[in-house]
Amino acid sequence: MNFIKTRTISRKFSGILFMVILSFSIIKGLEGQSNMAEETVRAYPEYDLSVSFDLKNNLVRGDAKINLFGPTEISLEGLRIANVSLNGKPIAAGPERGWLKINQKGTLEIRYEKAFTGALEANPLGEGALSGSMISDEGICLTGSWYPQVRGLAFYRLRALVPNGFQAISEADEITSVETPGGMLYSFNFPHPTQSIDLVAGNYVQVKASFGGMDIYTYLFPKDEALSGEFIEYTKKYLKMDDKRLIPYAYKRFSVVENIFPTGLSMPTFTLIGAEILRLPFVLNESLGHEITHQWFGNYVYADFETGNWLEAVTVYMADYRYAHSQGKGRQYRKKALIDYQSYVNSENDFPLRKFYERTGHSSEAIGYGKGMMLFNMLEKLVGKDVFYKSLRAFIKENRWRVATWDDIERVFEKESGKRLDWFFSQWLDRKGVPHLEVENAQFLLSKGVPTVSLDIAQRGKSYRLTLRVKILAGSKEIKRASILVDGPKQTFRWGVAEKPTGLVIDEDYEVMRGLSPDELPPVISRLLGSKKRIAVTRAAEKEKYESLLQALGQNGFALKDENDITDKDIRDSSLLVLGADSPIMRRLLGKVESPTAGFALTVRDNPLNAENVIAIVEASSREEVDLATPKIFHYGQYSTITFSAGKNTGKEMVASQNGIVRRISSPASAVVPHEGTRP
Repeated sequence: MNFIKTRTISRKFSGILFMVILSFSIIKGLEGQSNMAEETVRAYPEYDLSVSFDLKNNLVRGDAKINLFGPTEISLEGLRIANVSLNGKPIAAGPERGWLKINQKGTLEIRYEKAFTGALEANPLGEGALSGSMISDEGICLTGSWYPQVRGLAFYRLRALVPNGFQAISEADEITSVETPGGMLYSFNFPHPTQSIDLVAGNYVQVKASFGGMDIYTYLFPKDEALSGEFIEYTKKYLKMDDKRLIPYAYKRFSVVENIFPTGLSMPTFTLIGAEILRLPFVLNESLGHEITHQWFGNYVYADFETGNWLEAVTVYMADYRYAHSQGKGRQYRKKALIDYQSYVNSENDFPLRKFYERTGHSSEAIGYGKGMMLFNMLEKLVGKDVFYKSLRAFIKENRWRVATWDDIERVFEKESGKRLDWFFSQWLDRKGVPHLEVENAQFLLSKGVPTVSLDIAQRGKSYRLTLRVKILAGSKEIKRASILVDGPKQTFRWGVAEKPTGLVIDEDYEVMRGLSPDELPPVISRLLGSKKRIAVTRAAEKEKYESLLQALGQNGFALKDENDITDKDIRDSSLLVLGADSPIMRRLLGKVESPTAGFALTVRDNPLNAENVIAIVEASSREEVDLATPKIFHYGQYSTITFSAGKNTGKEMVASQNGIVRRISSPASAVVPHEGTRP
């Protein structure tokens, strides 16, 4: 393959204001919008924005010209407003809580500026999504509130004057540039309504390739130029995969753009991936595909976040989960979602899935991403694979370049399946928590002379309607498989069998979102981080070595307590992280624990005094090893043991645990039951 390369060199730029307001006429007959009447299209504001930069003072200066066709709200939060006029007449901005409300048609013009120094608050435990904006010699990254932003959809036309040596990228089907005395003037054409726009610029090396009638680009910093080939090939793979499963990609180009900040973001026509994570294996194998799938869910069909964020649920299911499933790891991925939920979500931080708006920490991620992913897994099993994909394709076609909600998803799936699904969406979207099953009285007996297995299943709390798979065993041999509908507080199920059984397994493959039994729950890092009460057990002799780790733990809910002050109640009621495998607490509770001779290791084990909690042991050969590993270890929540050397992960393991709810089948002395009331 022949790539087209363009190398640029960064140089300092003195901000010269270059304001060109281009009159914007509504684009009729938009590609792919034949289903949208002209009067509906014209309801969206037409937005012309011209910006330039003063790198020395970290400033963006902009002129916004917005044609309004009715009442409109514009966010001015954080902007320094020079002037505002409506139909050529000055008006007082007077924003209410950052919003400027205009109740009439007309042309609104706003001149503003805003400074961005590049501050980024990064949580050491990986809580929340990283984001940030910067204007500097290093580059320009503007996401979020960097211009007067319309509430809802609008047609945007952006012109940006950037320093010579910088290349710029924004949402666009077409990008043109012209050299001027003040820098490179870029024009971005995105002829579709969208919720917001972003702008990124830097001394990128641009690489271009063609694929299926569209162009694929990478915009990487010179030090990472060699990665362009791989990113282009993986982009082709993911686009081809989603084209086949969903509908053809909507835009004329797609770009992978390297970011100054350690982000993973997806915007229409490009993704923004942080320089710090660009080379990590999971970026190519998982994250890139996730962001590309967002081109359909989030960047083609938009979400109404006030009624719930469905984007991450369907994207995780169609991307991250599908990749795991294709490698034979589907059950493992589903079980991890259940483990994360049980580890991080409790009565104090739980909320219904419909009220998930964005990831703010581990608990919200377990709900919005994990529980949401499981909703789509259960939905596919309920309606069947063919109807599932037919419904997704219909949903995209009906809602392209529009805002859609969970209710729109429900409506399409009901239409395509011919089934009432209100009960399904209600129980998974509007309730807190997950179902908890109590499985009792697994017996082998005779029912009218027929060898029969009998089983009671109860649900704690309000009953869910669940379809569960049951496997009946004789030793290691499967003698019967069945599906059962559990929809009441307590039910009895019976099956005729051809030979004497020894045990059974329920939901072995984790097809249902539910609470895990203790035997299914391995001791993993996520359980340590998610415990309601968690203590970092300190030792005077080790405090200096582990200072960075203790500081990170203290900032994220761990109480710090000296090992001499730890009581039996502390051990029973809390999950503990102990410094050093030779700690008297470890010897007392777990005996001898093997520890590495070099590097950094974190090992999690069950708490012998309380099965709901865990105990973790940290062992490190030096303070440097601790400092390098601390920012990374909390991204490995699914593992029981992780090891690092010089900050590089060298090992990760999960302690094996039971798959499914397992019960032994007993044979009571009196093995006769009446026929009435049984369920096959």
